[in-house]
Amino acid sequence: MPSTVNVTESDLFAGLRAFLLNVLGSNFQVYKTQGNRVADAIGSFVMMTPLFIEGLSTSVVTYDPGADERHDTRTTQFRVQLDVYGPDASANSNIIATLFRSEYATEQMASGPLQPFYATDPKQNVMTNSEQQYEDRWTFELYMQFNPTVTSPQQFADELHIGLAEVDTKFPPGAP
Repeated sequence: MPSTVNVTESDLFAGLRAFLLNVLGSNFQVYKTQGNRVADAIGSFVMMTPLFIEGLSTSVVTYDPGADERHDTRTTQFRVQLDVYGPDASANSNIIATLFRSEYATEQMASGPLQPFYATDPKQNVMTNSEQQYEDRWTFELYMQFNPTVTSPQQFADELHIGLAEVDTKFPPGAP
């Protein structure tokens, strides 16, 4: 049995995307970056770029002898850069950053794999599109926590047979 993890990068981005759509509206466009041969969206949209997955603790290990498994769980930080585009990019980035720093984000993300830590302040970054026109783009980072569990195979002994052996008889001194 190969080792597995219960929270994938896809799960993390799905949870963050659900929060962003809840904040900005379900018809808003939210994408993960670094897709090859994909044109930028038109209008108002948000691009999510993964930056770091960093462990914040050592693993807590539990065992499941019935399933021959061990479970290593570690508190982990997930850091994402958001790029907010469109005519309302400044307002939308401030809405996201403000709500992400509040109890609102904690409540909205409670059922998913992520919990919010904090957001940096949005800043404007110059962006020129393929037509050499300036686009309104605001950028900031979100810091979140998740607790992935890695499941690995583990052998267990459920029965031990202990016996006595006369050492001098079974393994006589000086025997080759």
